[in-house]
Amino acid sequence: MDLTYGNNGYLVSLLQYALQRAGLDAGNPDGIFGRRTAKALMRFQREQGLAADGIAGKLTWAALYPYITGYTLHRAGPEKTVIVPLDLNVVTDALPCSYLLTCLMLKGLTMRYPFLSVREIGRSVMGRPIQAISLGKGEDQIGYVGPHHADEGNIVIRMLRFLERYAATYVSDGSMDGVSATELYEAVTLHMVPLVNPDGVDLVTGALDPMDSFYVQAQALAAHYPAIVFPDAWRGNISGVDLSLQYPTGWQEARRIRFALGFSRPGPRDYVGSEPLMEPESRAIAKWTRDRGLTLLLSHDAGYTDWFRSKWGRDGITLKGEGEDILPILARSVPISP
Repeated sequence: MDLTYGNNGYLVSLLQYALQRAGLDAGNPDGIFGRRTAKALMRFQREQGLAADGIAGKLTWAALYPYITGYTLHRAGPEKTVIVPLDLNVVTDALPCSYLLTCLMLKGLTMRYPFLSVREIGRSVMGRPIQAISLGKGEDQIGYVGPHHADEGNIVIRMLRFLERYAATYVSDGSMDGVSATELYEAVTLHMVPLVNPDGVDLVTGALDPMDSFYVQAQALAAHYPAIVFPDAWRGNISGVDLSLQYPTGWQEARRIRFALGFSRPGPRDYVGSEPLMEPESRAIAKWTRDRGLTLLLSHDAGYTDWFRSKWGRDGITLKGEGEDILPILARSVPISP
């Protein structure tokens, strides 16, 4: 999408962020394309040898891409291309979480750290890939799964920040809070799914265009619950189903309680759905969990954790809020040196 003076929204924030990372004064990423942003953009275009028209089009975005993802490509010969990391962190909290930002950060991380394995495990209601990342080669198969609620995108960013720290420390053969990254890598295979509910997160953080049909649909569902602020307090997926309540364990009781509280139809929160695992996001997580054979689950969702423990009788830990550090838990798998 081309952006120019007078535009506003999440993509403008991303543009401002990229210009900042390129060393230009575009102001804080507020999503408003004003004179300051236009001036910074035209200066960047001149520096890149592009037409300084103040329009962020395809060529401008291509030139900004390295500053978002943290790497560039250098041709070292007719058949060889070298990945050159920039002196920038890949993961940022300068912008609210979104599906696009998550994809860009994962691309930057996998290019910088090729030992990270990323694969699609399913798709959301809107058809967005839900991605899982694996690293390590140990026998302990530990899952680390993000929040299912749309209003917890900040936790997704925190998970990716941990991933970047771990990968960078492993490359440098260093330690994290006294835990050897190399020893952890040898002892544990860590499987992560940071962004479970991409559509819902985009709705809450403003990355979904209000003119999009899915936004309009969600707005209509929210109208049945006028006491819940839209879209800020939205927690479900874009179809208005609370993914945390989609797992079979305790589903009937959850349905009875939520229906009694008035959450008997799709909406911003607490609707359990017409049956367990009916939504594509919860089905994807359930199938991924079965396929992985996890020995331990670390999860930011209590409903999912309860189902994991009930179905497999294995340890599952619900992490408390965005600030809980998983490193001490992972360190239990590292053999104690004599």
